[in-house]
Amino acid sequence: MSLLYQNLTGSTGVTTQLLSPSSSGSNVRSITIANTAASTGTISIFIQPGEGAGGSLDKLVNTFYLIKDVAVPSGATLLLDNPGVLTYDASKYSLNSTIGGSDTFSIKIS
Repeated sequence: MSLLYQNLTGSTGVTTQLLSPSSSGSNVRSITIANTAASTGTISIFIQPGEGAGGSLDKLVNTFYLIKDVAVPSGATLLLDNPGVLTYDASKYSLNSTIGGSDTFSIKIS
């Protein structure tokens, strides 16, 4: 998979899709998450069924977290690089993120 870069600015409760279903998600080798805000921020990374895969109830029941509400200090970087954690069925699931209200993160997926 090629590199994907994304800057996220917080909005509590809003989900950002990082990789859509049928993309190269199953080939994710690492996710680098850098807190670019002046204070500690929180982030969750998770997979859930893509659009048309059963509606909102299916998404709620079938949401699987890689990390949930992890606090990342200002200026710190979190590296997720365990292939057993990052492998999923990219034909059915999207890779998503939520972050805290005033938080900002730079994410690199390779």
